[in-house]
Amino acid sequence: MYELFEKFVNRVYLTEIFADVEGDSFFRMTFPNKKWRTMEEIYYNKKEGVDDYDYRFSIKNRIARKYRDKFVAEFLTEIDSRNEWIKNRAPADRMKIIRYVQDNLVLEV
Repeated sequence: MYELFEKFVNRVYLTEIFADVEGDSFFRMTFPNKKWRTMEEIYYNKKEGVDDYDYRFSIKNRIARKYRDKFVAEFLTEIDSRNEWIKNRAPADRMKIIRYVQDNLVLEV
């Protein structure tokens, strides 16, 4: 889901935990210096009895802000138009997105 809505994001509050753990979910969003500015970054060392791992907290701002209102306005239309929007913008995950939208989004008209 992160990848599908990445273009809507202008600010990220990111916590990175420095550990190798097993799992099946990944946050793949990258922050190249040409597009993102790190506003704050704090490193924390693990503390016995409190933290299991070292970690870093960062706040990142997109340099050229995207105007998500434009995209949201396009997306929040009646179901046929919404499905067309999905088909055109996310072809690789089209059916997964359509099922999610139909199962989870209810708009009052």
